[in-house]
Amino acid sequence: MKLLEELQQRRVIRVAIAYAVASWVVIQVFDIATGSFSAPDWVMQVVLVAAVLGFFAALALAWSFRWTPRGMQRNRDRAAAISDRGFQLGEWLIRPDLLEIQRDHQKIRLKPKSMDVLRRLADARGQVVSRDELFDSVWPGGVVSDDTLTQCIVELRKAFGDSAKTPSFIETIPRKGFRLLVPPDAVTDTPERAARSSQGNTWFAAFVFAGVAAAGALFWMRTEPHDSASTGDKTLAVLPFTDMSPGQDQEYFADGLTEELINKLAGFDGLLVTGRTSSFVFKGRNEDLRSIGDILNVEYILEGSLRRAGNQLRITAQLIEVASGFPLWSDSLDREASDLFALQDELSHAVASALAVRLRVGGDLNPHNTTSVEAWRLWNQAVNGKDKEDPLRSIELLRQALEIDPDYALAWAQLSHIHLQFERAAAPDWREKSVEYFRRAWQLDPDSLPILERAVFHHIKFGRWVEAERALAAIDEYYNHALGTGPHLEFLTKMGRSQDAIELAERGLRRDPLAFVYQLFAQHAYAMAGRPDEADALAERMYEQSGQAGEGLHNAFSNPDPAIFEKWTGRFRDSDSDDVNSVMADLYPDREAALEWLRSLPPERETFFPQAWAAYLGDTQLALELMQRAPDAWAFWMPHNAPVRNTPGFKDVVREMGLETYFREYGWNDYCRPLDEHDFECQ
Repeated sequence: MKLLEELQQRRVIRVAIAYAVASWVVIQVFDIATGSFSAPDWVMQVVLVAAVLGFFAALALAWSFRWTPRGMQRNRDRAAAISDRGFQLGEWLIRPDLLEIQRDHQKIRLKPKSMDVLRRLADARGQVVSRDELFDSVWPGGVVSDDTLTQCIVELRKAFGDSAKTPSFIETIPRKGFRLLVPPDAVTDTPERAARSSQGNTWFAAFVFAGVAAAGALFWMRTEPHDSASTGDKTLAVLPFTDMSPGQDQEYFADGLTEELINKLAGFDGLLVTGRTSSFVFKGRNEDLRSIGDILNVEYILEGSLRRAGNQLRITAQLIEVASGFPLWSDSLDREASDLFALQDELSHAVASALAVRLRVGGDLNPHNTTSVEAWRLWNQAVNGKDKEDPLRSIELLRQALEIDPDYALAWAQLSHIHLQFERAAAPDWREKSVEYFRRAWQLDPDSLPILERAVFHHIKFGRWVEAERALAAIDEYYNHALGTGPHLEFLTKMGRSQDAIELAERGLRRDPLAFVYQLFAQHAYAMAGRPDEADALAERMYEQSGQAGEGLHNAFSNPDPAIFEKWTGRFRDSDSDDVNSVMADLYPDREAALEWLRSLPPERETFFPQAWAAYLGDTQLALELMQRAPDAWAFWMPHNAPVRNTPGFKDVVREMGLETYFREYGWNDYCRPLDEHDFECQ
């Protein structure tokens, strides 16, 4: 009876019955087929022998393995299989094999990746597990966004009834990772169960031997592999949709549609979606999809087109398998353009259905920021349309959107951003207007991620470092992840936290390898940290993609190899432009002439580049004077400014910018340290 109970527990009897029924059906089919095609007798004999041998193989596999929602799992000795069977977290029993957590009579199912995250945190036993460690263990070899990990943490907190603000189970360590607050306890078997399992293992040894032989024979005979569900995440890139409209005037909408699809599909469980920047590199480029797939390291590509004639829209899309180049799914939608949101959702659902069937992934869709389609269209045109480089035209579009929906927080935030971005080239009151518009956006939606991101940028621009830090802390608190965007990276850079900037930028590059923002900040952080070769390699890659040489030259000021500096100055030399770098590239061999020209610069041209040139040419006092006239912490911590940081005047700049106050409250950076409660030094 004990053996029978173990056979039932391991589902061996169930497998034997199922195998017998399936074998009988297969034999009947082969019997009919061999008779119809006059096949030789040995064909049927082989089928019968394979069925018999397969029976032993099925029993052996059923004894040794079991099928769970996570795929095939090994049935190890039940007295030792603690990690498979589960563990205890306070009142909760964790069952990884069933993807469940249990308490009393309550059972809650988790997604596979969420359970993997929980097990990794439990393995750490109260120690902090960094985001990168979770990425490497739960998504090994994959390119995954921070949002994917965040969704797992949110699901776990919801299941346990936990809170990010007052955690009882999972605590967020800002800019570090997560840790489990409840120590895990192992679930143990009784001695009777362990003994019964051991007896069963001994009795079944003969079947294991027969099963191995049968499995080998079955493997030799089969022609098609078993179609099992993949346990790894699928990788997908959404290429920019093509505007096929007669007037070629719907590009902004096609780009917005692409971004919506990227954002929505990125939330699907089991799917890793390439970031927007890397996907948009291939906009308008007629390249082989297999080459694009290799560059972006994805298995599947979604491409499509949009055609608008009057009020009629046709959107086509197809899902391509990169390895074969063949479409797995395609569809087209013909709709009126009056409800763009519904059209986007319909296409997203169609794509989701195709992915769910063909790739076995799925997810939820995100809500819109406004209920007005027309307001969204105007905002999208201002942000993504052909007029986005024209600040006056963008402002006009945003004002039209706000006339339709005065509570459209993102439109207010974008209006503030444009006024602050172009304040030096526009009217004197643009800075004040930027503050007014941002205050309105903040009042409308202070907890949303886009507004918090703009808050970081806004505070950085005004030198409010403590407020920027608090906005970043709010992002960690509400969204449980370190923000890998430009404002966060710019903040780390200006604070002189080069190692933190490197970690965050590298994480972004894994998710979006061609993104300009990550390449820019990663190379700057490498140069700050004294890693000039890595900085130059990344600057060269960015130059090949965009033709921008400014940051490459800025890094070259600190590169000990003069050939690198000559390479970058050569890209500015003999230019028709009168910008600082082009003029200095021609002048700098004559040191005195170059320094004299720097001294004559008008205030509106005093940025960090003139100061960098003065430091490179060895005039520390001029470099300090230029830094005092146009203080920009972006360049403070570069190696070429080390002599400037050693001057007493530099400490005055740090104090006047409020950096000392920030350092004393939140910790000192990589280049400065306190001497006492009133003094400090920087190197």
